[in-house]
Amino acid sequence: MDVRMGSGIEGARTGRWWRMLAFALAAALTLGTVGMAEATPGRGAGPPPGVPAGAGQAQGGPPVTVMTRNLYLGSELGDLFAAGSPEELVAATSEVWANVLASDFPGRAEVLAREVAADRPLLIGLQEVSRFEAVNEQGGSITIDFLEILLDALADAGLSYEAVAIAPAFEGTLPAIDPTLGFVAATLLDRDVILVRTDVPSAQLTVLDEQVGLFDAALALPLLGAPLRIDRGWGYIDVRVRNREFRFLNSHFEAFDPGEVIRMQQARELLAGPLDTDLPVVLLGDFNSNANAGGLAYGILIDEGGFEDVWSLTNPDDPGLTCCHDADLRNEEVDLRSRIDLILIRDGVRALESRVIGIDPALRTPDGLWPSDHAGVVARVMITAR
Repeated sequence: MDVRMGSGIEGARTGRWWRMLAFALAAALTLGTVGMAEATPGRGAGPPPGVPAGAGQAQGGPPVTVMTRNLYLGSELGDLFAAGSPEELVAATSEVWANVLASDFPGRAEVLAREVAADRPLLIGLQEVSRFEAVNEQGGSITIDFLEILLDALADAGLSYEAVAIAPAFEGTLPAIDPTLGFVAATLLDRDVILVRTDVPSAQLTVLDEQVGLFDAALALPLLGAPLRIDRGWGYIDVRVRNREFRFLNSHFEAFDPGEVIRMQQARELLAGPLDTDLPVVLLGDFNSNANAGGLAYGILIDEGGFEDVWSLTNPDDPGLTCCHDADLRNEEVDLRSRIDLILIRDGVRALESRVIGIDPALRTPDGLWPSDHAGVVARVMITAR
């Protein structure tokens, strides 16, 4: 969408525009807060397709299928921070909003549901589970809630999942122009979420505890000269799969951090906080630290945290690239360049197999959109420690 701000705005509308601009800019630094969901024992999940009940017990424990998937908010954001005036900021935000609408998350969610149906993971870690809301002065609004849309798509595909450990991260409001509503205050809430299967008896999977949190280390980017804090977070559940307990932690490290200063701090915060446990651990997410190129935060998790990389263990001769498709999701050729979406294990978890998803041209929307700008990773692991 070509958004042009200039002197052609009518006088009455100009006054309303500036009143709404002042309101929206005042809200621009609104930050998300951390909540604590109450864990419900007995959320059920079953073995992966083709794995009978009790499989793997003699070898040390039940096999568990897990997945990590960044859903992609639908647009790059760099132009927001390059804006040098309120008019440029409105134009940049309007372009972001147009990209979000064009990225068609309802259509992408149907493809994501087909991916999930192929493996029926017990547990899924999701990042960039965005919620957008655009509201105009008259009270008209548009809401796009990725979590609600994806859960509906999974249900339509005959899959039963529940969201747990919903970790709110960054939240911000900026002025934009919507093609239907006109001038709006557009809000983005970023979240990380764990999905748990609910379609089998609770004896096969019980959620024992859940926690979410924000990192103390966070990037601050200049927005019209004022610092905007970009919060990132994590969420975990402690689960019992038959008679084995482990911690399943999902996280999203900072993206706009070329020197990895923030990401290294976030990795160490995880190790000193939610990863300070005697339980076996499955750690997954979008870590924005290239495992194939000496990523510094990745190195901290491996060298200081004692984690093993499931992909490296099960596919040692395959680069396993996961990032990234083009921002508009319309690239015909797959040209991924880094491996930043990871599944890591520690202390009584054994890697069995893993594969990259989101790179099959047959699994795109009818309009040719990839389901995300990231590929995902699905793996089978075995919990060997009691």
